[in-house]
Amino acid sequence: MLPRCPRWSAFSLRKSARQKEVAMIFHDPFVGDIDCSEVQPIIDRPIFQRLRFIKQLGLSYLIFPFANHTRFEHSIGAYGRTQHRTRLWRKWNIIDRDMARDIEIYSLIHDIGHGPYSHVVEAVTAINHDERGLELLNGLAKVIKQCGGNLENIKRLFSHRNNLFKAVHDKNLGTEKFDYLERDAAYTNSGQPQFRELPHRVKFVRGEIVVPYQDDLLDAAIGLQAFYMDMYKNIYLQPACMVLQRLMQKLIFALMKESEITEEQLWNMTDADLDTRILNSKQAWVKAGGGVIRNRQWPRVAISLKHRRFAESEENGDNNKRRLSVFPIGARRMNGLARYFYKNPRRIAAMEREIEETFAFPQHSVLVVPATDSHRFKAQQIQVSRDGEISSLDQWRPEGVSRLNEIALSYMCVRVAVEPEFREKMASRPVSREVVKLLLSKTS
Repeated sequence: MLPRCPRWSAFSLRKSARQKEVAMIFHDPFVGDIDCSEVQPIIDRPIFQRLRFIKQLGLSYLIFPFANHTRFEHSIGAYGRTQHRTRLWRKWNIIDRDMARDIEIYSLIHDIGHGPYSHVVEAVTAINHDERGLELLNGLAKVIKQCGGNLENIKRLFSHRNNLFKAVHDKNLGTEKFDYLERDAAYTNSGQPQFRELPHRVKFVRGEIVVPYQDDLLDAAIGLQAFYMDMYKNIYLQPACMVLQRLMQKLIFALMKESEITEEQLWNMTDADLDTRILNSKQAWVKAGGGVIRNRQWPRVAISLKHRRFAESEENGDNNKRRLSVFPIGARRMNGLARYFYKNPRRIAAMEREIEETFAFPQHSVLVVPATDSHRFKAQQIQVSRDGEISSLDQWRPEGVSRLNEIALSYMCVRVAVEPEFREKMASRPVSREVVKLLLSKTS
């Protein structure tokens, strides 16, 4: 259940104790009161305010209707959690005041580079949101200095050249991960992760974020990773969400290919800006595609390629009613398909056209949905500190870590979707077998 906000308003400006300055306080339902007074000049910049209009979970709100939270909320939440962490690390003499300030500012602006619908656009752009964010830092130089930050040091954190970036962006224990997991889970009604004292007990030792050796903390770490994997299965990699993302990427690529927008323009857009450009496209099928998304009439999955060890469980479902054909493939071919299509919208579009032309499907009716890059969801080792020595969590909880890696493998999937009226034809054994042969020919 979503925690109640501690005050009527989610935001307030009030006089500080000395009555000389107005304090900027956000009343976050997950973190509590977050004092952003020291970074208000950054928050007030249009480049940061833009994050109010970029959904944290991209197009997932069409599947999970309450998931309308934004990158702005997440950034404020990450900042509040990082304040807690830096206070502890200063107390433990891990960092000094200046470094604490830089880490806090980094946490606030760590997502400043996101394009519309968050990660969705990165499949069709030359750079990712972290690289884009780094490009934008010079434009914030004046306000960063005004907030007491060191621009060059923050750039090193942003580019991961200073390992203290892990305070915020560690894949397992970064403050921004704790924030998005709790926030995303609440707004998708996925339960709540049981962090216990874990976020407040981690330390920074010899360039690594570590968990002190203690049974309850190790159990919490395994629980955190398990919850993360469940979120990927049920929310982030939910099949309809993946189809929606691919459809949006196809429409964006078409806009860029016909010079209706440039990559630079795309990065500067909000969700609404992109929707408007699609719905006003000169290309009739792109405009129609925008309507398909709005009206929730997007293509349905007809073919699913999964690792052979996990295909049977999906195949045993009521797939006749769902009109879905499932094909088991080996790890080598799965990885080959992932590499072939990775960040290559031209190849994906060419494959879609080939399927349409070979099997007489209407133009723009087929979507090939590649496997997500596995580094996004594969479990990464958590480091454990004991008696001055650092070791990986699997040394102490081998069964738990092994199970998580197995789960990650089961999530790898390549899908072929088609407009609903053609789903039965696509899923039929004669057609689906030939489509799969065509796909796998790209891995040989």
